[in-house]
Amino acid sequence: MKALSIISIIFICLQTNVASDKVKAPISKLPSLEYVIQQAIANSALVKEQISQNEMVEKDLQIEKRNWMNYLYLEGAANYGMYDNLFIQSSTGDSQVTTGALNRNEQTAYYAGVGLKLPISALTNRGRELKKRKLAIQKAQHQLEDTEKQIRHIIIELYYSLKFLEESMYAYLEIYQTLEISYQKAQKDLLNGRTDLDDFALLASTTGKAKNDYLKAKHTFMSEYKKLESITGLNFNQLSE
Repeated sequence: MKALSIISIIFICLQTNVASDKVKAPISKLPSLEYVIQQAIANSALVKEQISQNEMVEKDLQIEKRNWMNYLYLEGAANYGMYDNLFIQSSTGDSQVTTGALNRNEQTAYYAGVGLKLPISALTNRGRELKKRKLAIQKAQHQLEDTEKQIRHIIIELYYSLKFLEESMYAYLEIYQTLEISYQKAQKDLLNGRTDLDDFALLASTTGKAKNDYLKAKHTFMSEYKKLESITGLNFNQLSE
């Protein structure tokens, strides 16, 4: 009677687990590796920040190039006094030109112009500043390229790791499903007296362990799968629909 109770408990527990866990392996619908890498780079907050910094450095260079305009100046003058007005006269077809004083009167003369006062030290400083700005641009560009390279390495490792985890998950699933079929058959054999309790308990334990191994593999796979989605900002399932 006690053995029958144990059999009933094992049977009910395992039957409940099997019935309530209709296991389906998640299918990874990954785009090409290069597409995933480019999306990860485009979605990176660090890359976006470095791009903004690069734009600021380039603007600084453009401002520095225009700084020479600070040395430009406008000047004008107005003079009042007596001026002699001359006339020039020539006849059509006549090469002779006649000039002479027409009159002398008081009038105001105006003058306006643009000048440039550029100290020699400004030339030296300008060259130094331009070189400094160009070096800053190169440094910022190298930092951006280094960041993109690091992201690329991370994605490559995660991408192929995910492929491996998926294959492992399906391998564990296949083992679990095979043992589950044997377990379901053993249930009937146990009730019909064609197998003993020890064999049934061993099979139940093995099936339970296989299921646990599969669930662990599934958890690891899904964690890495969602991590890659988070890094890239993509929903892989929607991409494949």
